[in-house]
Amino acid sequence: MLSLDELKQKVDAVQLGNLSLDDFEDWFRTNSKGAYASKDPHLSEAAASVEAAFSKYSFQVLDQQQLREDLLQAVHPSVQSSFAENRYGSPNYMTPGSSVPLYINAAA
Repeated sequence: MLSLDELKQKVDAVQLGNLSLDDFEDWFRTNSKGAYASKDPHLSEAAASVEAAFSKYSFQVLDQQQLREDLLQAVHPSVQSSFAENRYGSPNYMTPGSSVPLYINAAA
């Protein structure tokens, strides 16, 4: 069964460019069955938010960058959706009220 950590890792891989949006969507559709009824309310909420983001994207309410930001917010709600690159070109995320980037390791 899908875990919140696994979902976070996949979304992080999308953010880092290691997984395409199409491949993530295929993986999510295959692995998210039962996540909405999970005993873990954080997983249920994250899965529902990911599903909502894909729905908005499919109805052309979001572009790909907005979809990526919504996916990030779905699994890391305390992380600002502004996506930046450091001087080496690696993605990082800024936590609210902080000037220190949060580096997300998709392999972790």
